[in-house]
Amino acid sequence: TELILDFDAMRSVVQAGSSGKYLLKPTVKVLDTTNYSLISGTVLDADAPLVGTALVTAQVTDPGNPEVEEQIVIKAGTLADENDQYTLFLEPGNYNLVAVQTDYLPECAAVTLPADSSTTIDFILMTATTAPGTISGTVVISGSTSDEQYVTIDFRQEVTCENALDATMITIKSINIANSGSYTVELPEGEYQVVASTYDEVTQSFEDVVAEAGTTTSLDITF
Repeated sequence: TELILDFDAMRSVVQAGSSGKYLLKPTVKVLDTTNYSLISGTVLDADAPLVGTALVTAQVTDPGNPEVEEQIVIKAGTLADENDQYTLFLEPGNYNLVAVQTDYLPECAAVTLPADSSTTIDFILMTATTAPGTISGTVVISGSTSDEQYVTIDFRQEVTCENALDATMITIKSINIANSGSYTVELPEGEYQVVASTYDEVTQSFEDVVAEAGTTTSLDITF
C-alpha cells in the first residue's frame, strides 16, 4: 500500500486579526492511493506564457443542501508547478475542476472520476479584458473573544463548466480570516455570492455582491 501525505494549504492558512499576519494551522490528510483516482493536467495562457501560478481546486456541488456552506465543498486544491502542471488525488465521484489565476478569467470543467483511474484535464485561461474589482471589509465574531477562531469566506459565481449542460455555482476564491480581522480580495468583474461561516454560528450568505472593475465594494461581516 502506498500512502501520500496531502497538505491542505487552503485550510491551513489563516489571516490573523489586527496584526494582519498569517497563522499556520496545518491540515494534513493521509491518502491511500489504492482508493483514490488521479487527475492531472496543465494550466496555460491562451496567447502567451502564464503569468503567475494557477490554483486548481476540485469542488463538489449540492445545491439542494439546506446548509449553504455545504452547497459547494472544496475537496482538494493545489498550485500548478513551474511547468504549469498540476496533480490531484481524489476519491471517485463527480467534481467541478476549477482553475483560477489573478488577471485571468476562471475556467471550470465537469469531470467524473471512476475508481482507480487516471484522468487528464488541461485548462487554457483567457486574460481578463477589464481590471479586477475589489471586495473588502472587517470580520467580527461578537460571541467570541478569541482571535484563534476564524471565519471562512467563499466567493462564489455562477458559470457553465465544460462538459456540463447547465450553469452551476463554483467557488472562485476562499479565504480564512481570524476574529477581528480584515480582508481585501481582487476578483474578476462580476456578481458574486459571498458565504461566511464559522464554528457554532449561523452561516451568512450575501447575494449579488458586485465586484466592479477598478472600484472597491465594502462588505463587513458580523456574527
